[in-house]
Amino acid sequence: MKLIKNLILSGAIMAAGCSVQPQNNYVLRKERYLDQNPVTKYAVVVVGSNRGEKGLSLSDPYDRNGFFLQSTYVYKYLEEMGFRHENIYYLYADGKPDFSEPLNHSVIERIRENEFNEPVQKKMATIRNLENILQNLSRKVDSNDVLMVSIATHGNPYEIEMYGKIFADSLTPSRLSRMMQKIKPGKGVLYIDACHSGAFIKKLNLDDYVVISSTGEYTYGWSDRDFAGSSMFFRSAFDPQSDMNIDGKITIREAFQRSSEQAKHHWNRIMKYLLTRYNWEGANPRDEVKSISVVPMMVVGKNASADTILFNLFHFSRKK
Repeated sequence: MKLIKNLILSGAIMAAGCSVQPQNNYVLRKERYLDQNPVTKYAVVVVGSNRGEKGLSLSDPYDRNGFFLQSTYVYKYLEEMGFRHENIYYLYADGKPDFSEPLNHSVIERIRENEFNEPVQKKMATIRNLENILQNLSRKVDSNDVLMVSIATHGNPYEIEMYGKIFADSLTPSRLSRMMQKIKPGKGVLYIDACHSGAFIKKLNLDDYVVISSTGEYTYGWSDRDFAGSSMFFRSAFDPQSDMNIDGKITIREAFQRSSEQAKHHWNRIMKYLLTRYNWEGANPRDEVKSISVVPMMVVGKNASADTILFNLFHFSRKK
């Protein structure tokens, strides 16, 4: 995704997956992730900015709809893990994503049908709309529930970009912490997919969550039409290849490690394109590439655990 500097918030466009599917010798059972325990799975998917992915700000075809497209993969992978659409909350920048995007189109149609059936003002990724959603969830989520939050946007070490009608708004770690501290799920994951997000998550105060960033403290991040750290993590959460100790269960730590490996693989795969063809708007490609990292970071709250199970592979069966 396009590395954008000298704007309100510097950063490379990041968005929340990769279109690669779990290994084909597995098929998800129809009774997918049905628990006997009364557990409800909630999720919030946010694209805080569309700057750089369409219109006059689009510089390279590899960037087009990057935020939006990768967020649709996050949505898809949440569905695969058993999250019901009525419990997934979705916000997009100005509330007007490109529904004509051909990739992942069946999921895009479901998102349009399920999530965009109310006034566009309520679908904008404003701080107020996010706060309203989290306040609502604070009245629903209990210690037996699951909450996954994915925010993809631009960022710097001190704030991440959210939509504003005239100028972009800034969400600070302290404010996001206050918004989420009242929600105490049994399993809580927050993924910040933005430049410098490693520094941002270290400033959060969320004891009940495992918080993950898509890059380091003082590095730019990266995403494109084929990749984002956030979507790679959520895909890894139910990919059998993530089960590193082969115990039939995938933990947050295992999904984190698998997604980190896959991120490095993607970065190496596209390096030639970045150095020879990508539109850096006149900047030196080698200098720009050196400032980017796709290596994620993880912070574990004192009441949380990275060994929390995200998915039981019992819900997969081998093809006959």
